[in-house]
Amino acid sequence: MDDLVAKRQKIIARAAGLVATMCAYTLFVYRRVGRTPPITYGPLAERDRIRMDNLRFIFHNDDRHCVEQLCMRRAPFFHLCTLLRTRHLLRDTIHSSVEEQVAIFFQEVLYAIGELRGEMIQPPSNDVHQADRRQLSSVML
Repeated sequence: MDDLVAKRQKIIARAAGLVATMCAYTLFVYRRVGRTPPITYGPLAERDRIRMDNLRFIFHNDDRHCVEQLCMRRAPFFHLCTLLRTRHLLRDTIHSSVEEQVAIFFQEVLYAIGELRGEMIQPPSNDVHQADRRQLSSVML
């Protein structure tokens, strides 16, 4: 009987320690997130203007340019972007739209396999790696 009570107290102590550790970790994460200073953005850089002109050239000209750059006609491309947006797999950010994110992703894939024709779209000047991970996970689903 005494052994059973000791085991029970040991389990209760471990559970209390686990709860305290989890609370401390969540408090640490929330405090760290609150301390990061907001990012300020200035005027568009020259490379952002070139990127936007290149995207405008691909999206608003005929299908030939879209096929050359993305290996896809405009209608299926915009349908894919709409599908990713409505299913909340990708979202528009202050830096780039879903169309930009998908176009950059397609160009990165085409560049990796050596099929890219023409000039590559430069990603926005912010950190793109997080967007790339979201795109890859949404395409894999």
